[in-house]
Amino acid sequence: MTKSKDELFGRMIVSITILVTVSAVAYFGYIGYLMRESLSSNRTSIKTLEKDPVPASVTSVLTPTDTPAPADTSFQKETLPLLVLNGGAPKGSAAALVTLLKADGFAKATAGSSTANYSGLIVYRSDGNDVAAEAVRKTLETKYPSVSVQPADPKRPETSKTPIVVIFGK
Repeated sequence: MTKSKDELFGRMIVSITILVTVSAVAYFGYIGYLMRESLSSNRTSIKTLEKDPVPASVTSVLTPTDTPAPADTSFQKETLPLLVLNGGAPKGSAAALVTLLKADGFAKATAGSSTANYSGLIVYRSDGNDVAAEAVRKTLETKYPSVSVQPADPKRPETSKTPIVVIFGK
């Protein structure tokens, strides 16, 4: 009889161990899923860029400057150096933007990859290139309505490699 009690006790221990292990895996899996969902709901996905445009109040935020640079009132699309960087968008997105820009006359548009991840589609402009940046934005807006224009970010040197830098993020 002791053999059968030991055998029963052993089976109970194995069963409880399996139950606890499965429960722990399910619990931590669910917690991981919730964390992933909360993180992904805070970021704009490239899939939602065309469907869910960013409100104008968010895209029109500009950083103040002490002395405004003189506005560029004229530029030539054909000679404007323009860099398009992929900052987290699907592979080939920067090249697709270059094709769109070249079709509209921006002959010096080139594609590259960003060293960091960005969110959204942003046209960065150096001082005095407001008119050119708006022209680029209007071209991109035909396909991507949520594109925004911002001054080059001094903390991110790649945003000022050329007078106009377009970064296509997640």
